[in-house]
Amino acid sequence: MDGQLTSRLGPRVSRSRALLTLAVAGLIVAGSTIAITATHRAGGDALPTPSEARRMLVQPAAAPRAVQVGDDTPARGFRTVVFFLADGDYPAFVDTLRGWGPLADSRAVHPADIVAILPHEPHGSSVITPVGSDPSGTLARAYGIAGPPDGGPPVGYAIVDHHLRVRYATEDPDILDHLDEVAAILEALP
Repeated sequence: MDGQLTSRLGPRVSRSRALLTLAVAGLIVAGSTIAITATHRAGGDALPTPSEARRMLVQPAAAPRAVQVGDDTPARGFRTVVFFLADGDYPAFVDTLRGWGPLADSRAVHPADIVAILPHEPHGSSVITPVGSDPSGTLARAYGIAGPPDGGPPVGYAIVDHHLRVRYATEDPDILDHLDEVAAILEALP
């Protein structure tokens, strides 16, 4: 066949042209796979790698100052995760926190203080974290969490460094399912 291949696209195609076509098709498939993986990660389904988590942090010079939630929260010298929850989510939040790495292991590399902010402050013996209320969403906006466009309370979290700078903030309506992501980003905070 003298280096020629029979093709459905034409009667005879050179071997080098066929190989080039296969190589281009392979690159297109590989590029699509990378795009799908990036989209999958952007959707929150995969944990960020340590280097990705470091890149997600706001640089210290550009980070806004954290707003005080209570008398001493967040506190200088401590990393803090400020969770913004919908009313009624606090009991599920407490259940989800049990056994969560940054709290459960006192030897964790980067332990963190935890604060829960809800539209209306929960009360009772089940309150195990510092809590605050933010009925208008003003506090959430100060942390960089605007809330859903269709209304409702802002739901998400902010990570505050030991110098009281908000280094990361995001809206996340499924926050209770993403505590491993919170831990990964917290771990990247120097």
